[in-house]
Amino acid sequence: MITRVCILIAAAFLASSRLSAAAPEDEAVAVDTLIAQARNYDGKEVVIVGELVGDIMARKEGCWLNILGKNGVAIGVMADRNSIRDVSIAGDYSHHGDYLRVKGTMYRFAANLGGETCIIAKEVTTIRKGYPVAHSLSWKRLAAGIVLTGASIIFGIIVRIQAGSTAVGGGNVPR
Repeated sequence: MITRVCILIAAAFLASSRLSAAAPEDEAVAVDTLIAQARNYDGKEVVIVGELVGDIMARKEGCWLNILGKNGVAIGVMADRNSIRDVSIAGDYSHHGDYLRVKGTMYRFAANLGGETCIIAKEVTTIRKGYPVAHSLSWKRLAAGIVLTGASIIFGIIVRIQAGSTAVGGGNVPR
């Protein structure tokens, strides 16, 4: 009987410890919320998660990153070069960028960084590495593009012919 109680207590303890270990998104503030409520978060420590997009821009103070949240809103992050060593792929047309967790202080107006609304990172953790994106050719879009280009050329020729025949001193007017 005591053995069963001990096993149940141990199982409950393990289950609760696993449930209480928050996933990266659970403790994070949405990027669009940070921007919309910048006054409330100004000077406070925050955690965000999102995709690294654009370029990693090295500066004297560190490196600028742009983190894109789930709702399509991005925020600038100033990070120390050492904290982003394993960050490698930024999102663009051909790639999904590294998915990062950033912990740092949010500033509505960072005077030392030109007045930017940004996060000065204390920790940058890679949750998932970025990867290439394959884009397939849509034959329907290609055909539509060819048809519309041809129609535009024909329409342009017709307009030019009509404009030439009615122009003063131009077209088919005898001299």
